Amino acid sequence: MASMQVIHSVEEFIRTFKTGDRFWSMRSFHGRPHEISGPLEILQTFQDEEGEWRIIYADHGSGYKSSSTYPDYVSDRVNTANGVFMSRSAAFAYFREKYAEHITNPELIREYERNAAISRDTADMAEVLINEV
Repeated sequence: MASMQVIHSVEEFIRTFKTGDRFWSMRSFHGRPHEISGPLEILQTFQDEEGEWRIIYADHGSGYKSSSTYPDYVSDRVNTANGVFMSRSAAFAYFREKYAEHITNPELIREYERNAAISRDTADMAEVLINEV
């Protein structure tokens, strides 16, 4: 487990963040750390009809003069492949640590390659289906 605080559960996210709070988010690609976005400002938190926690957030880190707003499922932001952080420094430290693990651990390298191959196969199948229509 990484030494910096990362939020990986919906419950912890809801307990930790309130409207107006800002956070940083790490996303992965085929299980390997891929990008960090933030600061993201929570504009609204609510449960939808199915009981899923949702957020609407503003992306202040995109470099645009005005922020863009987005809806998202909290569970898409907080899981074992992704994570949420209270600070930029914690997000980047965690990213560096996890990325180093993924490029040096043979098991994680094989998992990444396996997931990437499945993704390519799925994309190839989608292209075949689109071309048949």
